[in-house]
Amino acid sequence: MSVKTRRICCIAITVLTFLFLAASYPFLPEQIPTHWGIDGPDEYNPKAYVWFFGGMAVLFNLLFEVVPKIDPKYQNYMKFIKEYNIFCVFMNFFMFACIAAMVIQCLRPGSFDMSQFACVMAGLTLLVTGNILPKFKPNFSSGIKTPWALADEENWRKTHRLGGKITFFSGLLWLFGAFFISDKKLVFTAGILSVAAIVIVPYVMSYVWWRRGRENP
Repeated sequence: MSVKTRRICCIAITVLTFLFLAASYPFLPEQIPTHWGIDGPDEYNPKAYVWFFGGMAVLFNLLFEVVPKIDPKYQNYMKFIKEYNIFCVFMNFFMFACIAAMVIQCLRPGSFDMSQFACVMAGLTLLVTGNILPKFKPNFSSGIKTPWALADEENWRKTHRLGGKITFFSGLLWLFGAFFISDKKLVFTAGILSVAAIVIVPYVMSYVWWRRGRENP
């Protein structure tokens, strides 16, 4: 995917998001649920709050444009620009899907299970991230930025290859739980533990590989 295609897709999804909000806004109740727990809605705000989520979509797109350009390793972004573009488009889809789900729940409460929806979106996000993470090259803005990975390209490669596998497995776990396990508290507990593994295991192994490199130069 080229940068031009990414920009067109992101703008199109953002415009669609605002058109959807504009069309549904008159029908929303004055107070709408804006956060759900396992047992249902647990936070309410004035309906104008939906525009905050639309603004977040715009902010994300601005960051997607700016962050690579201010990264000291900007040239490395060009080495995985296809994967970066895919991630940007997916995040726009993610934002639209979450906003649409929130609005639909406001208009037709209980029409679908928000806990299951959250598990599905978490799973898809992790699957996409796990697929593209091994392609990331050293930079200061994206990926698993351990000091040892940033200092050594081979360490970075190993860290992101491992991180990609764990992230992909975590995504499968979330999706399996969404469709085949009725106890969503169990799903969220297992899912959060798997996300913790995404953070901890690659970080620890990055250090281990660095130590091994020092001991066996």
